[in-house]
Amino acid sequence: MERELLKNEESICPNCEQATDLTTKYCGHCGQKNPKGMPTVWELLGDFISNFLNLDSKFFKTGRDIFVPGLLTKNFFHGIRGRYYAPFRLFIFSSFLFFGALSLTDLDEGMKKGIQMSGMQAYVKKINTLAVIDSNRQEVLKRIAPRDTTIARTIIDTLKHTIYHREDSDSTYFILFGKKEMKFSRKDAALLSPKEMTEKYHIENFWDRLAVQKFLKILKSPDKFILYLIGNIFWLLVVLIPLMALFMKLLYIRRKRFYIEHFVFLLHQHAFFFILGTILIGLLTLFPDSSLSGIIVGLFFLSLFISFLTFYKQGIFKTAVKFFIFSISYVIFGILVFTGVAIVSFAIF
Repeated sequence: MERELLKNEESICPNCEQATDLTTKYCGHCGQKNPKGMPTVWELLGDFISNFLNLDSKFFKTGRDIFVPGLLTKNFFHGIRGRYYAPFRLFIFSSFLFFGALSLTDLDEGMKKGIQMSGMQAYVKKINTLAVIDSNRQEVLKRIAPRDTTIARTIIDTLKHTIYHREDSDSTYFILFGKKEMKFSRKDAALLSPKEMTEKYHIENFWDRLAVQKFLKILKSPDKFILYLIGNIFWLLVVLIPLMALFMKLLYIRRKRFYIEHFVFLLHQHAFFFILGTILIGLLTLFPDSSLSGIIVGLFFLSLFISFLTFYKQGIFKTAVKFFIFSISYVIFGILVFTGVAIVSFAIF
């Protein structure tokens, strides 16, 4: 197809619909490059390279300066904003990058293997193994000589006793809901469905039935619940960051800082944490037996402390004290928010 020139006799920018001089390279209102004709493939590739691979782009400038403690936040409030990703965008992008990298690792399989061999799932495995032994017991006894049946029965019973102890059948799970304690047979919890459990134990109250169903679901699939809970860490931070910004407003109340300053500071620090975490995941994939985790975590806390010094401009002693108070408070608020997130996750799991 021949290249056709795009004509605009009224000199109106097709992007912002404002009057402009189309003989110039860019629109004076929106900054879009004025079209001179039908774009070619090479022009599209050139735009891609210019926008995403140029060292002067926002991506590379943000990625470079985020490793300088406190610089992004300092520049943001000095009016230098056009060269960087906006704080919210950076936080969301870096979190998606981190959780995306996490999903590509073998964390899921490793966690499943570790959890499935303990608790309820290990007990279910015992029950299933015993069922296989019992189903094949008579067939095995038929195939051996009569004089050996007594020995065979002894071997089978010993094997069953080794797999399934008496305390397994007698042990129970306690499920608490409010002030009410519910006692269940462990075997029933392993083999019956939530509906069958509520019917067998005559649980009529709606909230009690809901609690039993959720607990049984978690007991039978703890790995899925933990992974589901990890997936909600993003929402935990969405709640935690504004709370911690309010706390820092009180912590630095004599500095007369605005709330938004603390909020942006925390967005940048969490974004830096996600980026370091993504790098750590990549390094551990290449060097799984290394001690890189401790080094990366140490670098993060060192960078965070220097960021406090750089942005809030207080002495080392005052900064160290407030950094310690901030760290303890972050853990406390984090536990409270995590508890709330866990309760919500439990309710909708």
